[in-house]
Amino acid sequence: MKLEPSPFDSKQYGLTIGRLVPESTDGAAELRECIDAATRVGYAVVFLRLARGESLQAVVEAMGYAAIDTLVTSTLRTRSASTAQHDAVTLEQVSRLDDPGDIASIARITADVMKTSHLHADARLPIAQTRALYAAWATNDVTGRAQRTFLARAAGQIVGYITVLDRGSSIMIDLVAVDEAWRGRGIGAVLLRSVIAWIGDRDVVATIGTQRENPALGLYARHGFVPTEEHVTYHLWLT
Repeated sequence: MKLEPSPFDSKQYGLTIGRLVPESTDGAAELRECIDAATRVGYAVVFLRLARGESLQAVVEAMGYAAIDTLVTSTLRTRSASTAQHDAVTLEQVSRLDDPGDIASIARITADVMKTSHLHADARLPIAQTRALYAAWATNDVTGRAQRTFLARAAGQIVGYITVLDRGSSIMIDLVAVDEAWRGRGIGAVLLRSVIAWIGDRDVVATIGTQRENPALGLYARHGFVPTEEHVTYHLWLT
């Protein structure tokens, strides 16, 4: 088991945050050794994500740590040929955004609508910092971290977006957000269809992850994404 720092999370929360990366052979001894090491060097909390049903889950929970959320990874199995267009918005895709107003819109929308994550679920993490973290995450994505950003605009203003990490043989949909005022009007669906059309018939594995209780799972299922993995998240607070 490896103990790794999480500099992005640490910066946003002003805490020393790390994560534990388990191996298949790890058990109670390896977990305790990493927890002790993290405590010695001053970590406030370490995050641990385990495949559902993994034996280490019982070990973690016996130590008094409760699961904080379940992440469902869905894989694109059926690539629909449905048209990506919408009467109320225009669609575009870019490799990065440079306009400060567009970037600010992305950050605001993200902070406002992202409400389901292991970070939101932890009452010990201040919600203001969690909102700021997601705004910073989205900003990083659209200014270079993501290889592609898909946008929906109304009257020139961004009302929704999807960012994509393209790793050649695999594609991961990273962030999906639609302005609160535009929810329920099919913006997320048309953006998702845009991504699927962009993937086309390339021989890649396309995935998207979201929390099990997030209703967006239904949207993904309607567009050919099938749940293929579940991981349970733990926050091991050490202070």
